[in-house]
Amino acid sequence: MNIYTIKEVSEKTGLSIYTLRYYDKEGLLPFVERSETGIRQFTDADLEWLSTICCLKDTGMPLKEIKEYIDLFLEGTSTLETRRQIFIDHRVRLLKKIEELEKNLEMVEHRIQFYDEACAIYEARQRENEADKKEKGERPEIEAAKKIKNAG
Repeated sequence: MNIYTIKEVSEKTGLSIYTLRYYDKEGLLPFVERSETGIRQFTDADLEWLSTICCLKDTGMPLKEIKEYIDLFLEGTSTLETRRQIFIDHRVRLLKKIEELEKNLEMVEHRIQFYDEACAIYEARQRENEADKKEKGERPEIEAAKKIKNAG
């Protein structure tokens, strides 16, 4: 069995040492054992728990609810149905959030298409203006200098 320090776990998970200590203080890591000198000793199983905690947190589950889930887990098999329901309820919230994000993505895609077309029209007009100026023998840099001179 591998044993990891808090620094190693921080490097492996991307969680800061402060966050790991906070999670421990909040009761999210009751399974992490300590050495005789009080140093946290993480195992591979603890890393799996951290992965679950991060998944739940990243998908919007509040730490309080994650703590409730962990407490239920520690109570044993009599809480299986309750823990199952926690995940079912969380899935419902996730699916609703995904639906909202998909609607927002549609609007963003629509805006991108609008700006793609607007930019193409603008660039075409710019090219037409440059071509017109060349036909008339005008040079844009000279015209710009004239405007600056006349403005000053």
